[in-house]
Amino acid sequence: MDIIRAVVEYLHDRRIQAFRSAIREIPPDADMAHVAIRGYSDQVNHPIYIALFELSVAARTDEELRKILHPAQLAFDREWYQTAWDLFPEWHGDREAFDLALNLSQITMEGMAIGRFTHAREYDRNRLLDYLEEKLRELRPSAGSS
Repeated sequence: MDIIRAVVEYLHDRRIQAFRSAIREIPPDADMAHVAIRGYSDQVNHPIYIALFELSVAARTDEELRKILHPAQLAFDREWYQTAWDLFPEWHGDREAFDLALNLSQITMEGMAIGRFTHAREYDRNRLLDYLEEKLRELRPSAGSS
């Protein structure tokens, strides 16, 4: 289990570093919704996420592994949430809508990635991401403005 713990810590650190790096590279004039959606989709289609997902599946029936994975996932989720909150100040007036948009985005993109690598499903990724982006713009408190 010490080796598994080291692997989880390594994968988690790499995922956080990649996430932070992607955020730092966003140009100030970028369409934040577009960049954020594509960035997170890239993250969940990366081999690091796939490895963590496979460990998560194993942790469903292994309590010791779950105790190792759970804190790493919570740490990533906290950082991801806070970063999204900081990147999208236009949502600050409606935390409930923000949470809905963030959950919808995360679950949709993770589900797309899991479907792709567990069932070899092919789909038009860009079309689905464009649609998700459109729906998020409709949810945004300042809907109608870009």
